[in-house]
Amino acid sequence: MQIKRWEEGQPAPQIGGVMHWVFWPGSGSRRLSLHHGVKLPGEAIAVHVHEDADDIVSVIQGRGVVVTPQGEFPIEAGQSVWIPAGEPHGFRNTGDGPFVTLGCQSPPDFEMYRKRGFKFPGDPDAGGK
Repeated sequence: MQIKRWEEGQPAPQIGGVMHWVFWPGSGSRRLSLHHGVKLPGEAIAVHVHEDADDIVSVIQGRGVVVTPQGEFPIEAGQSVWIPAGEPHGFRNTGDGPFVTLGCQSPPDFEMYRKRGFKFPGDPDAGGK
């Protein structure tokens, strides 16, 4: 078991806004991940896809939009969105204050972490980060 503050997670490089991977394969969680994000007004996470991971993102504070190829969908504090594996999505802060989210993926998107230089037991050259 682990208990930690959201901000104590691994800083996520090249994501958009400030993102921390709170529980993820690098912290030992190989079946589920939890990410904490803070986007300032106008900041965004580009549209991307988790091919093999469902994603649930809950808004803790602020408001923004979920960006998809079908359009933009408003979301605000107290709401969550479920994004099935393989569905393109992104987020943008449309409010005048921080847009704070908690996101959960199952299973974790190992490829996303690998693209950012992290390696896991069983990977070729698993010595990485």
